[in-house]
Amino acid sequence: CYCGCASIDIVVPGLPGPTGGLRVLGGFLFGSKVDLSGIFIFEKNGTLAGIEVYALAGEAPKDLPLPSALRTFDAPDPD
Repeated sequence: CYCGCASIDIVVPGLPGPTGGLRVLGGFLFGSKVDLSGIFIFEKNGTLAGIEVYALAGEAPKDLPLPSALRTFDAPDPD
């Protein structure tokens, strides 16, 4: 991402990039109350288009979380 967070856009070389409206395929939380963040994977017009990482407390993460760190929105806080 241009801001330095861990978000990525998915583009296959030689093919046009995904266009159209964004549709979230799945989303999770990670981190504690002081560095709580979210992540979701999305598609555009049926093509996998990216992973968005965002901050809910503090700065947006610069690295993707480990899969074991992810939890659903209804899961209790790890604190």
